[in-house]
Amino acid sequence: GITLAEQAGAMLASIVGNADAVSEMMQQIASASREQTVTANQVSKNIESISAVTRESVTGIHQISRTAGELNRSTEELQQTLQQFQVAGGAAALSDGISARDLSIAVPVDEELINV
Repeated sequence: GITLAEQAGAMLASIVGNADAVSEMMQQIASASREQTVTANQVSKNIESISAVTRESVTGIHQISRTAGELNRSTEELQQTLQQFQVAGGAAALSDGISARDLSIAVPVDEELINV
């Protein structure tokens, strides 16, 4: 009987040791799971931040595109306006040694030309 009691005690001690090992492993798994949850939350926040920056970039690109279109239209309007100015004497006057200051410029106003 004593031998059986000693064997039972040894087996119980082994079972308790294994139970402690399993308990420690479960604690490590729980800790790793918490760390994984924290990391997943950080990744989610980073993805949300990237998404916000992407939306802001798209908005900025649209604004730049609109501004470029407006600048293009303004440039075309300026070119059309400049075509309305006529220099009296033209290029021939400049080749004859007359300075640009000596030339009069005709500006259309109310469909009449006024020399300035």
